[in-house]
Amino acid sequence: MKSFFYSTLLLISCACFSNAQVNLILTPQSDFTFRSEDVWDLTVTNVGSEAIRFQLEALVTNNQGEVVRLRSEPISCDPGSMTFNRSTLGTVSKLYKSEDAANYEALTGELPPNDYTYCIDLICLDEACRLAVGPESRLRVCQTVKKETTTPLLLSIPRDESVIDNKRPDFTWIAPMPIGSDPNISYSITLVELQDGQSPEDGLKRNRALYKQSGVKGTTLVFPAELDDLIEEHRYGWQVEAWLGNTFIAISDAWEFEIGKETEVVQGMPYVRLKKQIDGIYNAVNKLKFIYDEPLKENALNIRFYDHRGKDVTPPDLVFATHFGENKFTLDIRQFDLVPNDQYKMVITAPNGEEYSLKFKYIFQFTE
Repeated sequence: MKSFFYSTLLLISCACFSNAQVNLILTPQSDFTFRSEDVWDLTVTNVGSEAIRFQLEALVTNNQGEVVRLRSEPISCDPGSMTFNRSTLGTVSKLYKSEDAANYEALTGELPPNDYTYCIDLICLDEACRLAVGPESRLRVCQTVKKETTTPLLLSIPRDESVIDNKRPDFTWIAPMPIGSDPNISYSITLVELQDGQSPEDGLKRNRALYKQSGVKGTTLVFPAELDDLIEEHRYGWQVEAWLGNTFIAISDAWEFEIGKETEVVQGMPYVRLKKQIDGIYNAVNKLKFIYDEPLKENALNIRFYDHRGKDVTPPDLVFATHFGENKFTLDIRQFDLVPNDQYKMVITAPNGEEYSLKFKYIFQFTE
């Protein structure tokens, strides 16, 4: 499609000046390395019988107006065709109308990404040229070029499609280089909440911004103090733009992330010395820890477990041998058929018939 467009443009250029003895044809430009002096990539054809003298003037514009004007050195063209480029055609003057574009090209050697139109005027310097060109003594040919970003602006954290626990995350990205090293570069960041099934691209176009900030310096935005915490199990989309002054440089892809449901981390119980009376309910995180004081030389404890309805849920073959004095036990209750978050009671019956009890809530966690 692009080839067809340029071919059509060239045919139009030739047709416009078919009655003249001088034709000016522009060479299509790269979308990735467009420099201001690339406007001199052109061919001049003199179909007359005499040599002519002229100068070329170029005007580069974008959607914000004039960008730069250039004037070439005087040219003498014998009958036939002459092809020029930025290396073979000298520039005697170059005037930037956009300071941002001047700074960008000085740093990178290219014009900033944008949609450009540039026009070349052939201006006659002698009578032979004026006779060959016609009454206006000037030819004009224009062409467009869409300058793409050569080094993209990349998002970094939060990662795309990640689920994070932090409800107040910081945002980081990677600057487009080499322009990212310019002290005048700034960024604009947009954060939106996404609806069910909505893509981040669509959400950033359609949804009201939850947060939008321009003029951000550096490649990190600390979560804004004025913004409320993000909501568990909600999805969010974000995107960043790079600007050099008032000149747009690059835009990142649209990414999304989700705030995960907060998991309560419960501290495991300490070792609890068994008593005849129940003095509270302990959180048994994977393990039950207790101390039993044995009054005899040795013994085998009679241990029973009951659920909150009083049903005996004691695992089979559960026996603990004791020695005289203090006995510390750590019982891994993940191996038992207990229900997480339910309450249970452990009862130990001593040889003399006395009972020692402990109530606990079984909490299963992957980590303790």
